[in-house]
Amino acid sequence: MKMDDIDKEIIRILEENARTSFRKIAKRLGLSPMAIVKRIRKLEEMGVIKKYTVILDPASLGYNCSFCIFVRVKPGYDVEEIGRIISGFPETFIVNMIAGDYDLAVLTRCKDKEAIQNYISKINNIEGVERVNSYFVIKTIV
Repeated sequence: MKMDDIDKEIIRILEENARTSFRKIAKRLGLSPMAIVKRIRKLEEMGVIKKYTVILDPASLGYNCSFCIFVRVKPGYDVEEIGRIISGFPETFIVNMIAGDYDLAVLTRCKDKEAIQNYISKINNIEGVERVNSYFVIKTIV
């Protein structure tokens, strides 16, 4: 199934608030709630919508320090496996495989300087990690 403009608008509405009711979406788009249900189910079945989630405010949970961490993996080691290990750490927000001088770009949030030091040590202790470079996030813009 190819997505049309209505599907794209449904996705936009759900991106704003995944808890928007079928009835509200239907009213905004001039369709019946059942038509919205069917379209959303199709989008889920197609894998366009993978899951519904919440966006938390890290600072309100005590995570006041954000860092971008770049990881270089030693030749012969599996970059994706090391990325999966890092993604399993509770402080990890996102892990991306990248091209360039480093292999992984990691965004993390920690409660304080000691926590970030421990986090970086955990990464450095992973077999196959060659180098770690970290940068403090001054301000999140988007």
